[in-house]
Amino acid sequence: MTTYYVDPAASGSNDGSSWTDAWTDFQSAATNAVAGDTVYMRGSQTPSAAITFANPGDLTSGLIKYIGVNSSGVNDGTRFELDGGSTLSAVISQDGKNYLWFENIEVYGATGYGWTGTADNSHCVYINVCCNNNGGAGFNTDKVKKCVFILCTAYSNSSRGFGASSGNNNSFFYCVARDNSLTGFAISSAEPILIGCISYNNAQRGIEGLGDYGIAYNCVIEANGDHSDEGGIESSFGGVSVRSIIGCRITNHSTTGEFGIDANSTLLLHGWNYFEDNDTNITSATYAFEIKPNGISTDQADQADTNEGYVDNTAPGIDLNLASGSTMGPGDRTAIQLNWS
Repeated sequence: MTTYYVDPAASGSNDGSSWTDAWTDFQSAATNAVAGDTVYMRGSQTPSAAITFANPGDLTSGLIKYIGVNSSGVNDGTRFELDGGSTLSAVISQDGKNYLWFENIEVYGATGYGWTGTADNSHCVYINVCCNNNGGAGFNTDKVKKCVFILCTAYSNSSRGFGASSGNNNSFFYCVARDNSLTGFAISSAEPILIGCISYNNAQRGIEGLGDYGIAYNCVIEANGDHSDEGGIESSFGGVSVRSIIGCRITNHSTTGEFGIDANSTLLLHGWNYFEDNDTNITSATYAFEIKPNGISTDQADQADTNEGYVDNTAPGIDLNLASGSTMGPGDRTAIQLNWS
């Protein structure tokens, strides 16, 4: 379990053994580090080819950790920068190397994907990793499975922010996808989890392909979509297994025809979701669990209702649409009601 160092400005022996003798390129670290090693990196680099990794971590010796630090070598969230220089088709190509830990890294300037891979990667951790201004998706998570993204950001990419078609069982905590030319989170996979994430001002959809048993909890899906049949959360990937939308703000409004949620399956709405200014709040759901105040069954909604699931229930004085002027008294309670349609 060795500690190594990367500093493109170092002028020592280039063996990675100290800041003075640090490797001057990330590729040297990616080639030499083995399970249990930690690599600290500072500064910025314009690599001549996509960074590839020679070795995986493992559960016996530990993950291989690549951590960006500030100019003093302190981990304060400062990112190590990798610039594709508008010449590389990808900046990082993580091909089939499992149990890797990436922290405080920024990737930009690729003509294609910023961060990609051609073989399955699993059990990896990404913390404060940012992919922006790439010609393809920021993160191509197609081959990423059973991985965790924490405080990661993907913005101003010419495709998706987080883009995938088959990566499964990935979790996203407090991640942001904004201002991408297509979808913010494209996670057409089974059992994804998004907690506290923001998908804002993406040209297509906020979240696309929320798959079987997927969960979106306390997320903000705002101002996505620039024409019909786009908008908030599209959860049509997979079969008819339940998808849970819990305590989310879903407000996507630019053009007629945009939706809040487009689902082809069982939809569980719970936790005071906020729907506003969507042309259709929920469409295509086969059936749904809906919150009702104190068990009141009046003013029920079905999938044909443009204000699906959260309508004004004036009798108990509660506005479940949670728009301006919403009230909920201390004695009010909620009950879950199954609405078959």
